[in-house]
Amino acid sequence: NEKTHTAEISSLGDKRDHIIIPRSLSYEGQTYLVTIIGRYAFSAYKIKKIDFEKDSQIKYIGKYAFLLTDIEYILIPSSVEIIDEYAFSFNKKLQKVEFEKNSNLRQIGKEAFAFSGLKCITLPKSVQIIKYEAFGFNKSLQVIEFEENSTLNTFNDDFYFGSKNALIMLPKTWIWFTNFFISKQKK
Repeated sequence: NEKTHTAEISSLGDKRDHIIIPRSLSYEGQTYLVTIIGRYAFSAYKIKKIDFEKDSQIKYIGKYAFLLTDIEYILIPSSVEIIDEYAFSFNKKLQKVEFEKNSNLRQIGKEAFAFSGLKCITLPKSVQIIKYEAFGFNKSLQVIEFEENSTLNTFNDDFYFGSKNALIMLPKTWIWFTNFFISKQKK
C-alpha cells in the first residue's frame, strides 16, 4: 500500500522449511512495513520453523495463512492484533504457541488452531474475542489458560469443542456456572 507504506506477504514462491518474516520490504526505493500475512500465504508448505524479525509490525495473520504446515512451535509477535479463521488449522505437529510480552492480540478466529497438536496455551490478557471452535478438535490439548486481568468479553462456549480433556483456567474475575459462561465480575 503506497499510501500507508505497508505490505502484505502473500507467498514466498519457493517452499522452504524455515521462514523468516521480515519487518519491512524495499520496492522501487521505498520501504514498506510488513503488516499482513495474507490468505493462504504459506498453506501446505512443509514449514518447520517460523521466525519474525525483531520489532515485527505484523498486525494480521490471514485466513488459512499457515494451514497444513509442519510447524512445531511459534512465537507470535506482540504487534499481532488478529489471528483469522483457520490460520494454524490442521498443524498436527504444532505443540506450542507463545505470545510475546505486551501482546496486542484482540481476536482469535474460527478454528484458528483447530485440529492441531497443541498441548497447552496461555492467552494474553489483550484477547477480547475467541470465535467458534478456535481450539476445537485438539485431542492432546490439556490446558487453556488466560492471563490475569483478561479483557476477554466474547467467546462461544464451544471454542474448545472436541478437546474433551482440556482444563480451562480463567482469571479470578470470571464466574462460571455449570460449565457455561455467566459474567465478568465488576470491580
